[in-house]
Amino acid sequence: MHVPRRLFRNQSGRNVYKRCKLSLKAGSDAFHLTEEQEARVVQRDQEIRKQHLALPKGANDSAKIARKKRLLYRSRQRGWLEVDLLLGSWTQKNIDGLQEGELNDFEAILNQETIDIYNYITKQRPIPSELDTNVLHRLQEYCANSPLGKASMDGYTHNKRFMSN
Repeated sequence: MHVPRRLFRNQSGRNVYKRCKLSLKAGSDAFHLTEEQEARVVQRDQEIRKQHLALPKGANDSAKIARKKRLLYRSRQRGWLEVDLLLGSWTQKNIDGLQEGELNDFEAILNQETIDIYNYITKQRPIPSELDTNVLHRLQEYCANSPLGKASMDGYTHNKRFMSN
């Protein structure tokens, strides 16, 4: 009997299992396996299951990388050019150095309305207490000293190349 070598979605795999379950039992000679081969199959099955069930050490790192990429995208795509340039360029330069708590603070900033973010980072409005963090102060400092914070058509043209997706 031929057992297909592919994954099945939803309930479709049950039909294959029902047809093959008798021949897949340990000790069955339907596949003509020797005892040594059966032992290797069982051992390999246990190894694969253990690998599958164990959380890889790098999984947390890949989730953190994905989060940073998502935050970078959100900071670049606000829909308001000035904020896209200021926030996006700061994020691109600083995102890799942010710790978990700082990422949470930065995400709280990104959850604000775009006009409010602009007003906070350009110091046109006072910062609410829940956003009064080191991250926002660093962002304000960057915006005050950044060439992107000053009107220049050449500066805009030069920097927009790096900000476009």
